[in-house]
Amino acid sequence: MLPGTLVHLCLDFSDPKRTLEIITDLYATQDDWKDLPSNELKALLVHTYHLPEEEVRENTEISLSFTKEAIDREVKVVPTIFINGKRKPLTFPLRKEEVKKIVEEEIVTL
Repeated sequence: MLPGTLVHLCLDFSDPKRTLEIITDLYATQDDWKDLPSNELKALLVHTYHLPEEEVRENTEISLSFTKEAIDREVKVVPTIFINGKRKPLTFPLRKEEVKKIVEEEIVTL
């Protein structure tokens, strides 16, 4: 959870296209960085993605809300979706077929 919080604090949400590119790449490479100490993750964000060294003040509330929701819903893996209150961890990269199968399986139970 802490690595994701650190990432959210540094993103530029005023540039959604670039932010999505960064998040997509971070999901794809999370096995490489998820266990890094905070200072090394911060260096990776600064040097690889050219994010600011200082956290973006405006992101604090956004980041905390993401973290609170993840804790409240007991999310252990990202990405995770919820259908009818059931937690469904996904793999990355997201595959349309995988998401479709999960949704269809849950629709049948309604």
